[in-house]
This record gives sequence, structure tokens and C-alpha cells, in this order.
Amino acid sequence: MKLINPAYGLNISSVNCQIEIRCNDVIIFEYKGKNSAKKNGISLSMPINHVLLKNGDFDIRGTVLPIFDSETLEDSSSLSLELYLMDYVAPKQTLVSLLKLTTPSKSELNNENTPSQPLKSLEGLPKYEIYSKFKAEALPFEEEGWLGSSDLSKLSYQSLLVKTYNFYRKIHTTISNKEVDLYNDITYERDKIIEKVYYYGPEKIKKEKQEIKDLVQEPGLNLLPIKFDDLKLELMGNDKLVRLIRKNNLPVLMFYNPLNRKTVQLNFKLHKKTNSSELSII
Repeated sequence: MKLINPAYGLNISSVNCQIEIRCNDVIIFEYKGKNSAKKNGISLSMPINHVLLKNGDFDIRGTVLPIFDSETLEDSSSLSLELYLMDYVAPKQTLVSLLKLTTPSKSELNNENTPSQPLKSLEGLPKYEIYSKFKAEALPFEEEGWLGSSDLSKLSYQSLLVKTYNFYRKIHTTISNKEVDLYNDITYERDKIIEKVYYYGPEKIKKEKQEIKDLVQEPGLNLLPIKFDDLKLELMGNDKLVRLIRKNNLPVLMFYNPLNRKTVQLNFKLHKKTNSSELSII
């Protein structure tokens, strides 16, 4: 069957742990922080066309970490990933499972047929990773994105930190001043990729723009302050991408409304298209 608007995606399910999911070394989902200490589980599905960019070989890595304020995993800690392909035109009729990854169960780790393997569960481990490669073949587009961008690891940490911080300050000021048009200009490069890889039509683009406008201009919803000393850099995408996060691993750009306790997080990744380019959102 020929797919009209094909989309690759991941089903993610975890219990009693913090997790970080990467595709081609780009963080696409993470569940970290105090909520993990409740020892509950999460289950969600998310598309990944925006990190694939084009057909070819890619990898998926899931990292399982202890719950907040704990140093080791527990016996019940687990993570399951399922890669799927579907067509947005008829998702239920075209959904196909391509790959499944799971952390091993205690019985698998204690298999009597593998005596050379130590008898243990995930309990007591500082972390655990599941990993696999796959090949995307159904995508009808080819985007360069950050794949040919400058290697940011060659810059000094302090220099990159200052430049990245200044960029985030610019976004923070733009949103605080409710300058929606300027915000759209800053995110233009990323937005055009999203529109293409998820097949946005004019009405969908218009709706997305309106949602951003409503968010930026929502009364009572304000950005939390940012302080240089509270932040740290994180490289990803094989050192082609950088983001700034708080040292408690929360996003830098966070909205909060004290009246209804509403919280909204904005996550950005930056790149330098060439060595002489300025940082920009991608």
C-alpha cells in the first residue's frame, strides 16, 4: 500500500523510573523530576518525523534512570518502546508495528540457560539502556535540518554557554513583551521543517500560529525568571545541536499562572548552520 502522508512514531511506556529517549542522539522525550518519585507509570505516543528528516539509517536509545532522589533502579523499574509507521490520512487502517524494545524482566536476567550472566534484576543498577537501529524508507521528503551544521563541541564551553544564554534571553524578552510576530520570526526555520514533515496545510498552519499567539498573550501566564548561574548546556544530535536547561533539569522557558497553577514548558534546540553563522532555532 502506498502511503500518502507517512509518519514514524514511538509508543513509550515506563514504570517507576526517570527516562530519556533519543533518536539519532536528539532528545525527543524525557520524564524527569519530582513526579517520578511517586513511582507511577507513564504511557504516550509521539511522532518522530521531525528528527528523522529523511529516509535512511537511524537509531533509538532509551535510558532508564532511578526515580528522583534515588541512586539506583528498583526491581519494578521498566521501559518499553515501540516504533510504528502509519499514514495520517488513515492512521488506524495503516498502523504497522516495526520494532519493539523493552528492558529485560527479572526472569530474563536470571535465565538458567545463561549461567555466565550474573543473577540480578535492574534493581541496584545506576541506569540501564535499550538501543536499536532501524531504516526509514517511507518518507516522501528530504530535509537537511541540522545534519550538516557546525560541530558545536569545537567551541569553548564558556563561549557557547554565553552565546546560548544570550539567545534564550532574547526569546525570554520577546515573549515577556508579547511580541508574537518577532517570536514567529525567531522560530521560522524550525516551523518550516515541522510544517513540511507533518504535512501541514494552510488551515493547520493558521491554527498553530493562533495557538502560539493565545499562549504568549494569555493573561496571568508569565515566564519564570532565568539566572545565568542556574543554567547549563547540553549538546545532542552528534554535537550539532545545543540547548540550555536549568541545573535541576527543568526547561529554561517555563510559563506559570499562580491563579490556576497552570504550567507550560517551551523546549528549543539551537544550531549554527555554518561556523560563521549565528545560533538559531531548528
